[in-house]
Amino acid sequence: MTGPAKSMLHLLLATMYFDYYNNNSYLINQRSVTSNFELVDLKTWDKTKFQDKIIKNYLAALSDDLKEIDIEDYSEFIDYADKSKDRYPTLYDFVAYTAISRLSSSSYYNYYYYYDYNNNQDNKISENAYLTKSSDFVMLPVEADSLSYTYTVVKIYQKWLDNRLEDKQNLEALIYTDLLRLNYVKNNLSTANKDEIWESTLLNMHEKYYKNPQLAMIDYEIGKYYNQLGSKYNFLDSTSIKYKTYKKKAHILLSEVTKLYPDASYYPECKNLMNDIERLYFTFQNDKIVSPATKFPIRISYSNTEKVYMTVLKCDYNKLLKMEKYYYDEDYYDEVLKISEVVVKSKPIELPKSSDYNTHYTEYLVDPLEKGFYMIFLHAKPEFKLDKNYI
Repeated sequence: MTGPAKSMLHLLLATMYFDYYNNNSYLINQRSVTSNFELVDLKTWDKTKFQDKIIKNYLAALSDDLKEIDIEDYSEFIDYADKSKDRYPTLYDFVAYTAISRLSSSSYYNYYYYYDYNNNQDNKISENAYLTKSSDFVMLPVEADSLSYTYTVVKIYQKWLDNRLEDKQNLEALIYTDLLRLNYVKNNLSTANKDEIWESTLLNMHEKYYKNPQLAMIDYEIGKYYNQLGSKYNFLDSTSIKYKTYKKKAHILLSEVTKLYPDASYYPECKNLMNDIERLYFTFQNDKIVSPATKFPIRISYSNTEKVYMTVLKCDYNKLLKMEKYYYDEDYYDEVLKISEVVVKSKPIELPKSSDYNTHYTEYLVDPLEKGFYMIFLHAKPEFKLDKNYI
């Protein structure tokens, strides 16, 4: 048997072995590893035998014959083949992606028994060179444990990208595959400076593909990374000051690319990430018990707003306990108002201005209240209503 049929059988066989091993790994991993002995019966195979068969069949499935076969020709067998053609133009792309997806999801028992659970560096990538540009990456030697799923994935990415580099007509497929490769290597790399190298490679891609709509794919990854770094900033922690500007950098990058390429395939992802960075947020903390007739502080945490409104209700505590409504119910606030007296109604609180999209903190002194049980609410709009409001 030759051609795509043989490749697909290798793919199915590898997947069968993979699923069988994962479903029975607890028993298989307790078997002694044998050598110089022919294990004919599948039920007697040890873990290394399964790993060897899985890896060899996935690699055998990557036949050159698949490179010229349009993925839509197999739409009866592949879900959404027509909608994924821009990123997986050929059957070769589909097989490579399927193999990588499986090998990247190796099970707990594989790590626990085959590798040292506490120090599984054997299954980590140790070479920063695998984060280089795609044309150099495909030329790198891969010398590692032949049973390592991680390095097998690296080999498959080399074959896959080598094919993508030869195809000058599918730029989106090339960039998409390369971004998958870079993210995989970074997530499995054991070196301390992997993030900086990854970022440098993506910034070089940003410059190279600046005049192409596929730039949105690259900038989304960079923007997501900057947003994650920005989330480490804490206004009260001076050691986190280096992260202060990252959310703004992400927003500038995403804003530019969405203006340049509003029809890009990754425009929705970029726009959603921008909206997430711009999202209004605030909360507050205060002591549960305060002295009556004395001003008391509340600590407000906020981002992307310069004003909030405060409403204070004096409640009948016993009636509140008997309420069958919860704060997430649509009519909760209406029910609370029925058993409460409005002491402070939508009082505006001006917050220190900030345009860096970070979370900031400030304290506000609430006017003295008489003895009683109170509920304090902060809300984004003057009206104390749940509909289209942030409370």
